[in-house]
Amino acid sequence: MICQAEDFRHKYFGEKHPQINIWKRTSVGELGTLLDVCLQSNGLPVTRKCEVRKLRAQWESTDQWAPVVCHRDFGNNSITSELNDLHAAILEEKLNISQAEGSRRTAAQLSSIVRQGQRTIQPGDVFLIAQVFTLLARQEPDPIIGADLVSVCQVVMSCGKQVLRLSAQLNATNVLLSQFEIYMDALAGKILPWSTDGCLTVGPELDNEISSPGVQDFHSDIGVRGLITENLTVFFINPDCDNVTGIAIFSASGQDRRWATSGFWFRFLRYFDDLDQIKLEPDLETAVFLPEKLWNKIKWTNHLIFKVYAHGAFLLRNDKFNSFSNARAISKGSGCGFWNYETWSSEGVTSSNSSAFLSDPIVECHTNHLTQFSFLVGGGYRISECGQEVPISHRVLDIISIVGCALSLLGVLGIFLTALISKTWRKQLATKVTLHFCLAISFQMLLFMLLNTDYMSEQLVVNENAIACVALGAAMHYSVLVFFSWTLVVAWRLFQKLVWVFDYRGSNYVLKVAVGAWGVPLIPTLLEAFFDFKSYLPSVAQLAANNGICYPSGYGLILGVVLPVIVIIMINLGLAAYSLYSITHIKEDLGRTDGKKSKQEIRHSIMLFFLMGLTWIFGIFAFFHLGEIFSYLFCITATMQGFVMFVYYVILYKVNREAWVALVCPTTGNMDRMDIYCLKESAVGVLECFKINGLSNLKAVKGVQGGL
Repeated sequence: MICQAEDFRHKYFGEKHPQINIWKRTSVGELGTLLDVCLQSNGLPVTRKCEVRKLRAQWESTDQWAPVVCHRDFGNNSITSELNDLHAAILEEKLNISQAEGSRRTAAQLSSIVRQGQRTIQPGDVFLIAQVFTLLARQEPDPIIGADLVSVCQVVMSCGKQVLRLSAQLNATNVLLSQFEIYMDALAGKILPWSTDGCLTVGPELDNEISSPGVQDFHSDIGVRGLITENLTVFFINPDCDNVTGIAIFSASGQDRRWATSGFWFRFLRYFDDLDQIKLEPDLETAVFLPEKLWNKIKWTNHLIFKVYAHGAFLLRNDKFNSFSNARAISKGSGCGFWNYETWSSEGVTSSNSSAFLSDPIVECHTNHLTQFSFLVGGGYRISECGQEVPISHRVLDIISIVGCALSLLGVLGIFLTALISKTWRKQLATKVTLHFCLAISFQMLLFMLLNTDYMSEQLVVNENAIACVALGAAMHYSVLVFFSWTLVVAWRLFQKLVWVFDYRGSNYVLKVAVGAWGVPLIPTLLEAFFDFKSYLPSVAQLAANNGICYPSGYGLILGVVLPVIVIIMINLGLAAYSLYSITHIKEDLGRTDGKKSKQEIRHSIMLFFLMGLTWIFGIFAFFHLGEIFSYLFCITATMQGFVMFVYYVILYKVNREAWVALVCPTTGNMDRMDIYCLKESAVGVLECFKINGLSNLKAVKGVQGGL
């Protein structure tokens, strides 16, 4: 019984007018999807169940549904549209999978889609893959198709917990696992010889090696055929050929062990092998075999199938990922069990004495029925990530960023308060430039820490508030460009003062500079907001992985953020290098060789590094995936900029430090004296102190009045 195609009206996020979509034909008891992809904010498709009512197949009622608003813009790395088109083509019989040629072409196309480089698998993709799997599993078993299905499962198993957990909400992982198991079990008769006379052949319908991306085809003259991948392996065994009834997996080479290209060694076990001897073999990872007593009971079968999963990626109950440490498993009374496509069960399965679990690294599982089973300890590994639970390293980066931003905001606040209490310093041109720079830093930090979070972005998406998300993303974009505009201003001012010893200001200098630094970044921001506003909206994959914020993406990110940042950093780097070179040589010309020279140069270099935004070099390296260490360096240095400026302009700058002392303890001096001293020392900060001290008194006063 099938629910027929039916129209459905809904809206797409970011579009004003509703669209007419179509529910695809769906079998009773299954979840149907829409012809044009319609994804929720968590990456799962909008689904509708096909039910039996009054002895007829009928769609689940949508009368109580809230208005549906979904996504169809998945970004350049999404495969959802291709998978959806493939599924629709099968249902509409554009691909005739009832014929061998059509089913082989479909399986090959499915494998090709999921194995595309630099493409991500989202929760909805796992659901669509499971649906295509279900349709293929209903056809006649074919070894060529089987290899492609193994290849597909290997890729899906490489996905992270977050993606698979979400897809498990639609039972996609269990459907995928059960259909895969069913197909592999049915495939044995096609891929194995049926009698001892045929042990040297590879099968009645297969003359060539099976070929599928990422799959190693293993076959031998002892009646064994294997499809081996990085984290999933299937062995088909005809025990009549050489009494093989099991297999052992090892992490290192050894006698009689065979090498698998996916990175492990294996050897076959016979029914007469001794269990205790197997346990003593070095580097043993896992082993399974039928001992003689059990083999004699089921000798009527002509094949055995062993499926080795590197980890329990598909073994998901609801939204819980079953993974326990050894001690935790023991404390919970866990042991050996098997997965019944709903939960773990220990029926018919016993474990070795639990008191020996911690001392004996090999755990024995005994079963009186042939099914998949595993010791519930978890572990395993992922070969590649395609959307995962936020790892501990990323959480550490989040904490570093939040703490750094908070310290930076406190530092900027301290600089503003210092300007309030020190009248002379406040009136300096250099101070005015510094305060504008601090304002730009505050704007960026506040947006990043308080407003533009993944939670707020998701809420804006869920509430259909695309305008607010675009506005927030544009504000963040603008804040980055403004910040770098002011780093360029500061770099140029320092270059003028420290290299040229020339201070051309003209009338209303600060006003003109401020208009340029605050105004020019508006141009690219507004252009992107008006002509490519969707680039500010977080993608479905980002929301599903809990790392989506309203911020440019795609070409908007590269051309609107990365490119201008790189250009300004290169300019600032050149100005900083030349400035430091000039500083060093001027001090040598003036005969200053005191012991403080090296310390001063280090302090000046650090200050230039932060003032000119050179900390973002680490961010650029991290953007191009040159190493996670650059992510840490970027988060530590870039977020601490305001705090570092506070240290240099207030704590290490004697004039401002004493101004605070005079404010807190008025008896230690008066403010007028501090202001006069300021004129003699420096009004711009530690970067000019040595420069002014090395010049004549007349130039020193003139330099102070000019500032940066």
